[in-house]
Amino acid sequence: MSFRIWMGLAAVVFAGVLQGLFAVPMKYAPRWNYEHIWLIYSLTGMVALPWMLTTLTVPHLGEVYSLTPAPVLVRIAGFGLCWG
Repeated sequence: MSFRIWMGLAAVVFAGVLQGLFAVPMKYAPRWNYEHIWLIYSLTGMVALPWMLTTLTVPHLGEVYSLTPAPVLVRIAGFGLCWG
């Protein structure tokens, strides 16, 4: 198999491990409610990590966004908001 396939599989496995481990802190933070841990997980997994990975893996990210037509960006943002 090619290197890209292996990297894709590694990314899927890594994402699965992170998804499975999100509740582990609940064991070590007994005074926190489920909602507090869920909020930290959501901010980390849906905001911080995607932006971090994008800035690390996409060269000249600002240029990519500036060259993308505004209607395309609006559609992407709209689909993202509708997805949840």
